[in-house]
Amino acid sequence: MSAAQVVQCGYDAMAIISLCSRVAGDLSSHDNAKKLGGDIAIALDLAGELLGIVHDTVEMHEGAG
Repeated sequence: MSAAQVVQCGYDAMAIISLCSRVAGDLSSHDNAKKLGGDIAIALDLAGELLGIVHDTVEMHEGAG
């Protein structure tokens, strides 16, 4: 994976987290809050996977130096 791809993973994760934060803040005003809550959980799982890629790459780079 290239450095640009790793950086993009970080940006994608930050965007997902920001979106989830905004939706979660408005959750109480939605009729389908239960479904939205599940969707937020799925999105945050994806953000965690993306950050895992970033974390693993940084660890490998630091270990190589």
